[in-house]
Amino acid sequence: MSPVPIEPARLHLSSLLGAAFMAATLAGCTLLATGQMPGASYWWPTGKETVSPTREAGLVLLAQATTIEPAGEAVDFIVKVKDVAAIDAAIAMCRRDLEKAQSMFGDWAAGDAVFSGMQLVGCSYSGELIVRQALTAAPAGGERQVDVLLERIRDHENVAYADPDFTARIGLQE
Repeated sequence: MSPVPIEPARLHLSSLLGAAFMAATLAGCTLLATGQMPGASYWWPTGKETVSPTREAGLVLLAQATTIEPAGEAVDFIVKVKDVAAIDAAIAMCRRDLEKAQSMFGDWAAGDAVFSGMQLVGCSYSGELIVRQALTAAPAGGERQVDVLLERIRDHENVAYADPDFTARIGLQE
């Protein structure tokens, strides 16, 4: 039996373009993830700095601004508190009588260094508190006040987890 000649496979343009596209996508994702693009500007805010418009030769130059936390504004947190009977009772009361649950939470929070000054806004069906804290002057060191408050709440011995409440509500404007 004689050997059968094998023809070389043809390279199609679409396979080369597909490979180039995949390589470019991988390189772009790697650069975005590692931040190794000197001089690049990203579309997401860092939350550390604020930028104000500047005037140059009578023109207003606009710049991307990050989140500003003005004093007097308030932020809501979703907090799961564990092993506190007073909080369990307030959560149970929350759906029936919010004002009474707020009073129960206020009595407990008055004796707690982290939660004093916070107001109970509501409770979730899964037993989480929704608490509100008014923002004051920004902390030293350039940190965002929300991050500082969130860290204090998460460090509490009876807190299982805590996150800012980013729930959109109908009728509220930013």
